[in-house]
Amino acid sequence: MTDRTPRLLAAVVWGLAFLPSLAAAAAGSNAPHCPGPVAAMPRAAPAAFKVAALGENEVRLTFIGHATFLIESPHGVRIATDYNDAIALPIMPDIVTMNHAHATHYTNHPDPGIKVVLRGWNDDGSPAVRDLSYQDVRVRNVPTNIRDGAGGTERYGNSVFIFEVASLCIVHLGHLHHTLTSEQLAAIGPVDVVMAPVDGTYTLRLECQWQSWQQPSWLTARVEQGVTNAGKLMKEGGCHSIKLEGGAVHAELVARLVAAGIPVMGHIGLTPQSINTIGSFRAQGRDEADWGPIEEDARAVTEAGAFSVVIEAVAEPLARRITGAIAIPTIGIGGSVACDGQILVLEDMLGLSPRVPKFVRRYGDLGPAIEAAVAAYATDVRARAFPGPEQVYSMRTKRK
Repeated sequence: MTDRTPRLLAAVVWGLAFLPSLAAAAAGSNAPHCPGPVAAMPRAAPAAFKVAALGENEVRLTFIGHATFLIESPHGVRIATDYNDAIALPIMPDIVTMNHAHATHYTNHPDPGIKVVLRGWNDDGSPAVRDLSYQDVRVRNVPTNIRDGAGGTERYGNSVFIFEVASLCIVHLGHLHHTLTSEQLAAIGPVDVVMAPVDGTYTLRLECQWQSWQQPSWLTARVEQGVTNAGKLMKEGGCHSIKLEGGAVHAELVARLVAAGIPVMGHIGLTPQSINTIGSFRAQGRDEADWGPIEEDARAVTEAGAFSVVIEAVAEPLARRITGAIAIPTIGIGGSVACDGQILVLEDMLGLSPRVPKFVRRYGDLGPAIEAAVAAYATDVRARAFPGPEQVYSMRTKRK
């Protein structure tokens, strides 16, 4: 581990522990300032309630309850997420964030000893804009909507808060009720750690939060945490297996998951969740000199116990060669007709996506048909031609 690599010290209070942190940034811009991939794995060490002081590149995250996590920076700044009256904190925080949901996400009476209170909403309904630099911590937000008490939508009632400490970006989803849009994900930027409420009843369910978070992540969680997270996803998300992008770099995690009874599908070649490392969505292995690492990835996931592997956007001769060389089925998406199976994104093949990769063949053009159908529906509604007599219910005729 290098001196610049953040380390995780995980303290368990009443639940699980999470991960490391972010860098101080100048106030003003709301753009992300997280420097790039961590050079080595953060080392996790168990800690009692009274823990030692953190080193210069260490951050401690502690799960307190529901949506409340305690973040402690190298300089001793303490941050509590979704601060409220219902869940007691073991120490006084310097900064608290809150969201406009039920009583376990905010309070109207924060402790006067708290230095900074950041609400994730504005009382006038406008989007909240928060960007605070405090010692070695930067806190910023991206507003989102929440459900209101009547089941409708309260616009900008929640914020996803981003904490930049010790070279990492930690995100807290708050009381997220809706899947994140591409614009919101872009505003959030690259992320190392995602913290979500432990709930699944009033907040967005875990599997939906997971689906929301289809963006690159720079930090590889330690293998033990990876096994725990995969088990939770299988149990709570109703999954039958896990697909894991990356080859040799994740071979140990694949082996541990398989040993734990969790089936794993590998994914090599173009790995979209690592786009910040790859640099662009370009095909892989088009120069024969680049074949070696991709072939090694295929061998690594096979030997680790994966039941199959996706080969995405790889030169056809290489995909054909890999298919013939490994013992598990290959699934091509921009690979080769020689692959054991094929997959395409449904929206792409049905003509619902405006732009598609080279490897897509359109088997339909449903986009214009859907647009025409929606336009016709809107026209009928405006003209009060819908619903008609056939779509409404008459009274029952009383028998004499």
